[in-house]
Amino acid sequence: MEKEKTTFSRDPRWVESTTLDIPQGLPMHFGKPTFYVRDCYPQYYEKAMRVLGGVGTSTFFAYFFLRFSAENEDTTVITTSFCIQAKSSVMTAVAVWKGGEMIERTKNRYKLYQLLDKAEKGAVEANSGVIHLCNGSPNFRPGAPMVCFTRLASSSCQPCPKLFMPLWDLKELQTAANELDRPVRKLSGCLSKTEPEDVRMVVDEVEQRLLMFGGVARECLSDDACFVDARKIDVERLISQLNSGFFTMRLIEDLEYEMVRFAAHHNYPRRAEITGPPQFAKRLLVAHLSMFDTAMRNKINDCLRASLVYGPVRSVRFELRVHKILSSKCEFTARRLVGSNQPTSYRTFKCEKTTSLDLDDRFCYFDEDFSSADLENGPYQVPRATNFVTIDSFYYLSSRRRKPWFRLPVICPSLFGQCSCEDQLRLFQITLDSTHPVNGESLALLLDRLGLMTMTREHPERVALIFVVPRKIAKVFERQEIELDVDIPNDEDSVLRLGKIGKMRKKALNDVGIHKIQDLRERLEEVEALRVDATTPLAQDLSIRFLRELLRKHDERQWLKEVLNSIPQFVWPFAY
Repeated sequence: MEKEKTTFSRDPRWVESTTLDIPQGLPMHFGKPTFYVRDCYPQYYEKAMRVLGGVGTSTFFAYFFLRFSAENEDTTVITTSFCIQAKSSVMTAVAVWKGGEMIERTKNRYKLYQLLDKAEKGAVEANSGVIHLCNGSPNFRPGAPMVCFTRLASSSCQPCPKLFMPLWDLKELQTAANELDRPVRKLSGCLSKTEPEDVRMVVDEVEQRLLMFGGVARECLSDDACFVDARKIDVERLISQLNSGFFTMRLIEDLEYEMVRFAAHHNYPRRAEITGPPQFAKRLLVAHLSMFDTAMRNKINDCLRASLVYGPVRSVRFELRVHKILSSKCEFTARRLVGSNQPTSYRTFKCEKTTSLDLDDRFCYFDEDFSSADLENGPYQVPRATNFVTIDSFYYLSSRRRKPWFRLPVICPSLFGQCSCEDQLRLFQITLDSTHPVNGESLALLLDRLGLMTMTREHPERVALIFVVPRKIAKVFERQEIELDVDIPNDEDSVLRLGKIGKMRKKALNDVGIHKIQDLRERLEEVEALRVDATTPLAQDLSIRFLRELLRKHDERQWLKEVLNSIPQFVWPFAY
C-alpha cells in the first residue's frame, strides 16, 4: 500500500468549468487527464444516488468525486475501481481521500479489502463521515453509503435506486471535442490509410461517429483512430455472425451491447428508455438479413425474442419489408401532412421495379461517395451502412425513363394546382415512432451531392418527403420538424455563432483580428485574391479551406430552412 499526499484544487470556480482535470491516483478506466463537464452533471450530482448506464459514467464519477470532496472536506472518500473478468466483477484498485488529499492507495489484490476495512474503521474512530464511490460494478456490500457508476448489465446492485444518464447529442459531442481540444481523426476504413489534412477540425467526423456508435462519448470523442476503426470492425464482424438460427448467450450479449442504448426518460431519470440501434448497425443488419429467406429471418427473430435486442431487430425487419415493397413494382396512397386548419388530402404514388446492378446485393445501394451519376443506377436506392446520410432511401424518376407514374385521386383534384407538375424525387424516412425529426443538414447534403438542390429550391413541389410508419401510428402522425439552427446568425455576429467554432478556436481567430463573421468573410476574400494555398492556416490549426467551408454552410443556412420546410410531407400507413 502506498501513502501519498496527492492533492487537487478545491477552488469553487471549478464548479462552473466546462473541463476539469482528473486527480492523479483516482482509480478509473478513463484514460485521459481531462474530461468534459456535461450540462446534466450538476443536476445528477444533486440527486446523490447510484447512477447506472453505459454513458459517460467514468467521467461523472470524476465529477462527483471532485465536487463531493470540495464540499465535504471532513468526509473520508473511499474510491474503488472494478473490471469484468470471466463474467465476474473484480476489484482492481482502492484509493482513500480526505480533505482533498489522497491518504493511501493500493492495486495489490491481496491488500484491497484490507485497505477498505482500515479506511472504514478509521473514519468511525475519528467520528467523521465516510462514503464509497465505485467506478464499475462492486462485488461487495460496504458498511457505509455508496454511490456506484457502472453499466446497466450489473446485477449485483439491482435493488438499489438508480439514475440513468442521457445519451450525448451531436451538439454536446462537438462542443466537448472543441473544449477538450480533442483531435477527432477521420475514420479511415483501413488502419494504414493516411489521415486527411486538418484532422483537428474534421467536425463532421463527430456526427459520423454518432451515427455509427450512438450517443456514446467513448468512441465519438476518441482521438485514437485505430481504436475507432477496430470498434467499427467489431460491429461488422458481429452482424456477419448472424448466419443461422442458433445463438450463443455471448453473441446475444454482444448484440445487446452494440444495438441497445439506454437513456434517461425525458421526465423521469429513474426510468430508462431503450432507443433504436445506431444507424450504422441498423443498416448493416438490414443488408445482412435481406440475403436470407423469410423462414430464416423468422427463425432468427424467434431466437432473439426474449432478449433486449428484439426491439431493434423488429425495427430492422420493418424497414427491410418497406425496402422490398418499394424495390418492386408497387402503388401506395399517402396522406399529406399539413397544418391543423387545413383539409385532409391524399396522394397516390406509383413505383417501377428496381433491380440491383450488383448480383450480391438484394437492393440497389448508393455508397458514401455518391454523386448525381448514381441517379441513373435505378429509381429506388438505399444508402449503404457506411453512407451517413440520414434519409433511409430515395426514389428518383430520371428524365430518360420518365413517364406518367402517379395520379391524383378524385378526393383532392386541386391539391397541387396543375397536375403536370410531377414530383421527380421521393425521400423516405422509415420509423416505428410517432415522431421522427429530420436532420436538415443531412437532407441538404443529399440534395446537393445528387445535384438536386437547385431544383428543390426553385420547385419544392417536385420533391416529396414520405414517412413510412405502421398503420396504428399513421393516424396520429403529424408534420415533422426539419432540424436546423433556429436562431440563424448574421454577419455582425461573433464567429462563435458559426456553430463549429468553440471558445478555443474563437480565441485563435480573435488573435489574428477576426472577431465577427463579416471579418472572416473579408479576410478569406483577401487571401483568396492572392491565390494563397487553401491548406494554409489562417489561424492556429484553422486552414483557409476549412473556414471557407464553414462560411459556405453559414450562407447556405440563410435560405436552407425555408426551402426544406417547403418540401411537401406525407405519411404512408404501412401494413405490418
